Amino acid sequence: MTEFLPCPRAFCPHNCKFKAVKRPADPVIRPAKLTAKATKNQIASDFVFPKKTINSVPAQKRKKSQLTIELNRTYPNATNTFTKGYIKIEAQTGDDHRDITNYLTGKKLQYYVIEPPFSRPLKLVIKGLPADLEPEDIKNDLISKGIKIEKIAQLKKFTTKTPLPIYMIEVTRDENVNNIYQIVHIHCVSNSIDVFAPSTPTTFGNASASIIDYALIKNLNWPCTIDSISELSSDHNPVKLHFPRTAKFERPPTQLNNTWSIFKNTLATTENCYLPKARLLKERNRAGKLWQFTRHPQHKTELKRLQNTIKRKVGLYRQQVWEDHLTSLDTEDGSLWGTAKAFRKKATPILALNGPNGTALSDTNKTDLMLIRLRANLN
Repeated sequence: MTEFLPCPRAFCPHNCKFKAVKRPADPVIRPAKLTAKATKNQIASDFVFPKKTINSVPAQKRKKSQLTIELNRTYPNATNTFTKGYIKIEAQTGDDHRDITNYLTGKKLQYYVIEPPFSRPLKLVIKGLPADLEPEDIKNDLISKGIKIEKIAQLKKFTTKTPLPIYMIEVTRDENVNNIYQIVHIHCVSNSIDVFAPSTPTTFGNASASIIDYALIKNLNWPCTIDSISELSSDHNPVKLHFPRTAKFERPPTQLNNTWSIFKNTLATTENCYLPKARLLKERNRAGKLWQFTRHPQHKTELKRLQNTIKRKVGLYRQQVWEDHLTSLDTEDGSLWGTAKAFRKKATPILALNGPNGTALSDTNKTDLMLIRLRANLN
């Protein structure tokens, strides 16, 4: 009867019959050598060289070629170029342009008419004006002088979005487009500024416009910017002096006001910190709690994997922030020299606190030593 009764020991092999059974690996099936060789010979015997065929010309390309031939025959003075799937037709006269347009319309072909360069707006760049000047004020000032302005925009830095003292203007080509020099001359005369210039240009550059020397010799405002122009082939570069627009000094404001618009724009242009997603942080915290509760190796592996993922993302973010900082450095505002100075500057050594019993290392000894010195100084 004893063989039918359970064993009194709890961890007896008779009571614990559960064993970890290893699953055998699947056998590796390899093809036989004779089978592989026969298959290779069969493939070699079945190979046939393809016949040489001539590619047919697409119908769309044939139509464009016929159209080009017809245009060359009818309008020999027009220039036809085929680029990127389109035929660019440049007519020499207005009559040819009108006839070609009517011909394409009669053939029911899709085409686009591009304005010639002489009818496009003239693009100008104004430098030297204050960066806080509104573009609308410049536009209204030029419109009042009889110049038609189509578009005006102020350029900004790519990284910091800071406004630059550079304004791009598109002027309509009309009879007043060449009067910009006269407007500048009238402005100088109205502000009692004498303009002295030679009758002929000083030099002609091969790859640049001609240079004319100007000298302002009366009623000048002394704060100015000086730029060296490397236009000449010799070592003597001409110098350009730019004076402010106002002829008199502006008094500083007597009362200081809060410019909330600038404060709002500064807050709007700040960079956001794109840290790892909250989902990864939640999963990391959940995995940490689970591992602390179970102490299972698989849970610890999952926790380490999430920690490494978050560490890599934080490292990439810090590297991107550092690269953006290096890109935004500029010599004009001194940020480049400030960063270089911080790298070259050595850290100030912190001296140890020496007391009557030696160097104070613990927090208690440091506190007592500072208290003793404070009492000595007060007494």
